[in-house]
Amino acid sequence: MDINDVLKDFLDEVIVIFDEETRENKSVLDLSYIKSVKGFEYTEFTDSCYGPGYCFTNSNGHKCFLCFYGKERTILIRIDIDDISSYYRPGTIESLYRCLDGLDIIADELSKLKSDLIKQKNDLIKQKKQDEIVKNSIDVWLKILLSNQPYSYYTTKRENKTTLSVRLKNRTQLDIPIYYKSFQKIKPEILNLIQQIDKIDRETKIRMLISNTVDNKQWITPNSK
Repeated sequence: MDINDVLKDFLDEVIVIFDEETRENKSVLDLSYIKSVKGFEYTEFTDSCYGPGYCFTNSNGHKCFLCFYGKERTILIRIDIDDISSYYRPGTIESLYRCLDGLDIIADELSKLKSDLIKQKNDLIKQKKQDEIVKNSIDVWLKILLSNQPYSYYTTKRENKTTLSVRLKNRTQLDIPIYYKSFQKIKPEILNLIQQIDKIDRETKIRMLISNTVDNKQWITPNSK
């Protein structure tokens, strides 16, 4: 998960919402209004690939860019918060004002989202480390558990589980998924389960398949009395 990509997507969505909320274009650019009412300082800038324009910065350092480009002087608006930016075109002066009004709120939401994403990423790293420890301990434990048992076995490792495959006495195979998060809970039952299934399988001529219940129109429910 690239955190900056997620933050960029979030900012893109906000910009689209602002654009949809301000489709009319009746205002004119008023720099004194932006400075006195909106509280933004502005400087002219020339580093836009579309041409010269204005950079508006508020007291928290959050920035909004505006430039006119093309023969029809189409408006381009870009928001910069920390190292994340997003833009849309054609914009309107109303949408610029809307961005200026909401810039601090967007920055707060972006900061919260970033903190949540960092926590999720750290939790995921921590969980993977814990799973790796459990994965290794399963191998050691199975080796000890089955060392004096008449069963051949092998394991298949996945991201969230290790599958124990055991060859029973009649040469059928029993597959037991061992999920890392529940390993300690099922640990005492695994050998007993293998022995019970092996005993049942040897004593019956009926081959069984155990699976989860699914919806089926063929189900017959006896009348309850």
